[in-house]
Amino acid sequence: MLIAPAGRAEAIRRRLWMVGVDHVVGFVEEVAGLQTQDARPFPASEWPRHQGALILDVRNKTEHQDGAIPGSVQLHAGRLPWKLGELPRDQDIVVHCQSGARSAAAASLLRAEGFNVTELEGGYEAWAKARTDSPPA
Repeated sequence: MLIAPAGRAEAIRRRLWMVGVDHVVGFVEEVAGLQTQDARPFPASEWPRHQGALILDVRNKTEHQDGAIPGSVQLHAGRLPWKLGELPRDQDIVVHCQSGARSAAAASLLRAEGFNVTELEGGYEAWAKARTDSPPA
């Protein structure tokens, strides 16, 4: 289910389909009366606070091979609905993609399924930039 203005719902559905989220059943134009849960993205500067979390990279394999957060697990966002049973329910999960769009959809699905999940704000790009902007230790 999408929350989108009527004139944009189909375009958003198509974008989701392009990243593998292809079971959109409809849309609503406003959230009034719906149960909601806040997203909890965090900036790359807070990365050390998330030690011990499963780092879930929802980009495709080639993106992951071109550069990845050490220790991250690659699972394409479009395959996520079929792989939920392989993810830990007793561990925090940090989801990221390249810049943040795919991970927002993935995190939403995981939250709806009861996982304790947060997102890396700005995705891999923000993490990589934070590492290059940091002074050497």
